[in-house]
Amino acid sequence: MSLKRIEIQGFKSFGDRVRLELYPGLSVIVGPNGSGKSNIADAISWCLGEHRASQLRGSRMEDIIFAGSDKRKPVGMAEVTLTLDNETKTFPLPYEEIAVTRRLYRSGESEFFINKVPCRLKDIQALFMDTGLGRGAYSLIGQGKVDEILSSRPDERRSVIEEAAGIVKYRYRKEEALRKLAAAEQDLDRISDIINELASRIQPLAAQAAKARQYKELSEQAWQLELSLFKRDWQELTAKAEEIAQQVQQLKKELQDERPVIEEKLEQVRTELLSLEKSITDAREKYHFITSQIETAQNKLSLTNDRLSHYHNEIARAEKDCQEARAALQKLETELHQEKEKLDKLKQEAAAKSASSGHRELHQLAQEMQEKQALLNNLNNDLIDQLNRVAQQRNIKNQAADRKEQLNQRLSHMQRLAGQTAEREKSLLAALERAQDKLQEAGRRKQLLVSGIQQREQELTQINQDLSGLNAKLMRLKETLVAKQSRLRVLDESISSHSSFIKPVRELLKAARDYPAELTGICGAVADLIKVPRGMETAIEAALGSALQNLVTETSDQAKAAIEYLKKHNLGRATFLPLDSLRPTPAGLWEKKALGLPGVIGLASDLTEAAARYRSVVELLLGRLVVVDKLDNAVKAAKQLQQRIRIVTLTGELLHPGGSLTGGGPARNAGGMLHSRREREELARQLQRLQQQINELAQRLADKQLAQRQLTEAQQTCQQQLINLELELQAADIDVSKTGEELQRVRERIQEGQWEIAKTEQEITSWSANEAAAAEKLTVLEQELEQLQIHLTSTQQALAAVNDRKTQLESAVHREQIQQAELRQQILGSQKIMERLTREREEKRMFLSSAEAQLIHLQNRVQELAAQRLALSDQLQGLQQDQQSAAENLDKLKKKHEAEAAVLKQLEERWQKLQAYWQQTREQIHALELQQARNQTELELLSKRLAENGIADPAGIPVAPAASKRQARARWQEIKTQMAALEPVNPGAEAEYREVTERYHFLLGQQQDLAESKRALQQLVEELNRVMAAQFTEAFNIINRNFNQVFQQLFGGGSAAMSLTDKNTLTCGIEITARPPGKKNQNLSLLSGGERALTAIALLFAILQYKPSPFCVLDEIEASLDEANVKRLADYLSRTSQEVQFIVISHRKGTMEQADALYGVTMDEAGVTRLLSMSLEEFKDKQRSA
Repeated sequence: MSLKRIEIQGFKSFGDRVRLELYPGLSVIVGPNGSGKSNIADAISWCLGEHRASQLRGSRMEDIIFAGSDKRKPVGMAEVTLTLDNETKTFPLPYEEIAVTRRLYRSGESEFFINKVPCRLKDIQALFMDTGLGRGAYSLIGQGKVDEILSSRPDERRSVIEEAAGIVKYRYRKEEALRKLAAAEQDLDRISDIINELASRIQPLAAQAAKARQYKELSEQAWQLELSLFKRDWQELTAKAEEIAQQVQQLKKELQDERPVIEEKLEQVRTELLSLEKSITDAREKYHFITSQIETAQNKLSLTNDRLSHYHNEIARAEKDCQEARAALQKLETELHQEKEKLDKLKQEAAAKSASSGHRELHQLAQEMQEKQALLNNLNNDLIDQLNRVAQQRNIKNQAADRKEQLNQRLSHMQRLAGQTAEREKSLLAALERAQDKLQEAGRRKQLLVSGIQQREQELTQINQDLSGLNAKLMRLKETLVAKQSRLRVLDESISSHSSFIKPVRELLKAARDYPAELTGICGAVADLIKVPRGMETAIEAALGSALQNLVTETSDQAKAAIEYLKKHNLGRATFLPLDSLRPTPAGLWEKKALGLPGVIGLASDLTEAAARYRSVVELLLGRLVVVDKLDNAVKAAKQLQQRIRIVTLTGELLHPGGSLTGGGPARNAGGMLHSRREREELARQLQRLQQQINELAQRLADKQLAQRQLTEAQQTCQQQLINLELELQAADIDVSKTGEELQRVRERIQEGQWEIAKTEQEITSWSANEAAAAEKLTVLEQELEQLQIHLTSTQQALAAVNDRKTQLESAVHREQIQQAELRQQILGSQKIMERLTREREEKRMFLSSAEAQLIHLQNRVQELAAQRLALSDQLQGLQQDQQSAAENLDKLKKKHEAEAAVLKQLEERWQKLQAYWQQTREQIHALELQQARNQTELELLSKRLAENGIADPAGIPVAPAASKRQARARWQEIKTQMAALEPVNPGAEAEYREVTERYHFLLGQQQDLAESKRALQQLVEELNRVMAAQFTEAFNIINRNFNQVFQQLFGGGSAAMSLTDKNTLTCGIEITARPPGKKNQNLSLLSGGERALTAIALLFAILQYKPSPFCVLDEIEASLDEANVKRLADYLSRTSQEVQFIVISHRKGTMEQADALYGVTMDEAGVTRLLSMSLEEFKDKQRSA
């Protein structure tokens, strides 16, 4: 496989399409600096899949598109096509040739093709993978690769071998596995925190679930007893409702006797009045309509009179215009006749003029001047030829003098150069003395640097110890932070999901959040709307119990809608507090008396905070609750107040009116809603403080790390300075040897200069003889030139005499021509005047015709307006009569309306008296209806409670006798007392217990999966380490052997080797040592510049042998080599080109001599690269045949 062809268009400096045919062997691309040679290597790299703009010597990928020049505009696309030979089927495609194309547009859009079929960049990279042309291969080697090996440290140099060994992908996989391992450890820690949190909740939730089941059983018993009492209440309410309905019916009957009669008569009178008002409105509108028509007719009549006056004036003006136009037309006819007579006279005078005989003589003189001019032209041509011969001979003479002067200057230059060489020898001796002084100074500086390095090592040890302590402390704080953040997330999740609320409340809050259009006005639960002081949570939770889950709504209707939603979805029951119907009872006398007793903290409503709109909720639930510090003070206060108020202690004991007490275990275990919110606030503050401590500690750590980096950088600087000093010592020795070599070259140049001086003196003698011969010939030519100039002067004088006679004749003829021109001008002026007069006559005729037509039109229009005025006068008289009739009819209707209004007033006065009586009756009816509505509401509430529990018809409930009813009520009270003792109860505890248990077991399984994943990742990292170590060792050994062989071929002997800096093959660096022929073995950094460059090239070729490529592009890698090394490198390339196709970018002679084909790169046009090519084999064949 080989690269057969490169096609470039619009890439960097290639503004035109360029096609470069390549052949197996060694191809060399040459050209001056800046002509675009390296752009060919960039084009190959880009087409093979390079996507980093920096590797293409640009800042953005758009920089590779041809940007235009002084004469060319920028192009919009860059395209490169590489055609590769596939006869050996290296590529898995059924083609003999593979053409890979890449395009880039200025918009940033890219296109990729394989044999003109669209594909992706990923497909091109996959095609070249494992062919030696893929990413990381050494198919393109530039000066940057050589510099990378020369300037890199041992640990950086390792990356070159890693790329060749192909273990970079394993290193990326290892880094990814380590990231996943760290993430798995974090996930394990997080899951462990959640599992611990859930484990602490399971036991309290189990106790809450058992209490909820017992509470539910007692609630069912209480409800069955309530049913036996509901029937009696329902019967009493039904009987009372029937009695009220009879009373209302009787009162309504009294209202229905007299009222219809009065209402009917009032309606009749009002209807008549409405009819009259409508007739009056119609009559008034008719009157106004006639009035407006009269005004319109009057306006039209006035307008007609104005128009008649205007048209009379226009007729008088038109008659005047016609008279003036007739007079002007007659005057124009007279002027036209006079001007015609004048024109005829001028034409006769012009015809009398005839041509004189001066024209014939002038023609003869012109012929004579042409003959003289022809002779003069011939003489001029001869003179020019003679001048050219004189100038040519003078140039030969001057050229000989100039060449002699140049040779004299060159002789002086050689003499000055010999003096400068002597001065150079003295300066080299002085440089040797300076190098020795520099060596002593370097030794002193080395001692100072060594002592500074030791001192900084001690400081670094102390800083590392401080960093270790700070890191440990920071780790402990972060662990605490993570634990508290985990707890805060659990609390946030619990509060936001309302998991401690009963199911109906939780579902309603969720529905209100998810479907706000369906459920409106739900403000939230009581627990979410109030805020209690620190330490009061237990007291308020004990006092409110399940009331903490009561839902607050804006209105009663919204509460009803929520209840309907619960019924519709069978979600259970909930308690609602509508803000528009709450009527809290204020604290009474007994509560106010309690405020002054020992241990009393205050009213719970005063101690609880809430928004202003929710104060009625707080007053309703806590307005008559007194908070006392401890139970003893609470008991004493209850006795002093005769057991008349509710009291709660800070530890949660409740004292009820009547003397009963509730107390025992902590209320927080039964729900802890307010405690959870308080705990969340505390955790938020603690997290803020912890974060602040971590930030401060991190800042201290950063300061220490900064000091560590500064010391480390200073240490590295000192070490680098130490290395530089050692290099200076070596440089001094090198300077001495270089000085001797330079001195020898200077002496050789002196000998060459003496030989050139002798040769120059011979040339000066030869050019002096040439100068003398040219001077003699120049004298003869100048004499001939003088004779020609005399003949030319006499001919010019004769021509001037003829020209003077011609000038005199031309003046006379010119005067006659002027007189004829003046006559022609007068004739032309007269003709123009006649044209103007004719045009004005026609215009006047047209104006007269138009004025007469306008006069006739105005007279007709006056007749039409007179007829129109007469018709308008008749119309105005008729309208005035209609207006008088309409006014009389309107007066009659107004009088009739006043009579009907008086009758209506009498009826309305009687109606008002009856209204007062009826109002009293309606008030009685309203009072009864209100009583009936309250009764009905109680019945509806009772029926709804029964319906919620599956009882549709209250009549079906059996009626208990009086004794049974009292026993049932006593039993019901006893059950309620037992339920109160169990409160507060979390109705959702059972469901929450099941949910938490399931989640606990699920997370245990997740924890096991993560632990297994962690073990698998650790095994993967170990396996990757093993594979990388084995692959790196194998590649290192092979490349090391190749390196020694290539080094010997390039240097003609010697040896070179790579060595590892330590035993850890995964992290160790690589040192390079070399022994050129005749020298000792030493480090790469201690070799001379050329030796270092050639050694680096040897290493690159050794890598290329290990990881071969079908073709290799070398971009000026021999730039820093001398001629001898270039010759050896070119010989090596020529030998190796039998196996690998080399494309070398160079401008070194030794490389060009070994080339099989030469390609020239030039810039005929600024900024645009052009290519030339030559096959050296064909050139040699042609030479041999010639």
